[in-house]
Amino acid sequence: MTALTFVDASHSLYFTIDAVDPRVTYETASGYSYLTQPAVPDTVPVTIAIKPDGRMIDAPPVLRNPINLGSKGLLPVALLSTTGPAFDAKAIATASLTIGDPKLTGRVHPVKFSYADIDGDGDIDCMMQFNMQELVAVGALNAATKDLMLTGQFPNGTHFAGFDHIFIVK
Repeated sequence: MTALTFVDASHSLYFTIDAVDPRVTYETASGYSYLTQPAVPDTVPVTIAIKPDGRMIDAPPVLRNPINLGSKGLLPVALLSTTGPAFDAKAIATASLTIGDPKLTGRVHPVKFSYADIDGDGDIDCMMQFNMQELVAVGALNAATKDLMLTGQFPNGTHFAGFDHIFIVK
């Protein structure tokens, strides 16, 4: 096998890791696609939820998670534990976590962490808060951003990545 394709939980974002070409290709359901810089081999796909308390479930993915670029607050992001395939959000190296638009170079570390069952499935998830002003200032988020990518590592050095859609309102 020369490539692996993963689908996010909403089936609206696909990413492919090719064994020959070490870049990752991302494609949204609307046909928007792009290549990353060389990917780290064996990246584990994970599920994230941006603004998990404010999701507009019936809205199309491109209208979920409205974000105001002028906000002076914090952006909540949940890293969800899953049972199939198994992923424990408590078993991560929290210092390795960063978020940003996969098309941009800026990345930001969370300013707060907590652990709770965010999605009601009985598994403990990792809830993070990111400073909105920092996201904009370092170039991790701009008016053209449509997706955010959370990346990190397990203590053994294995990398993981998860994506969610956003909608810029200002």
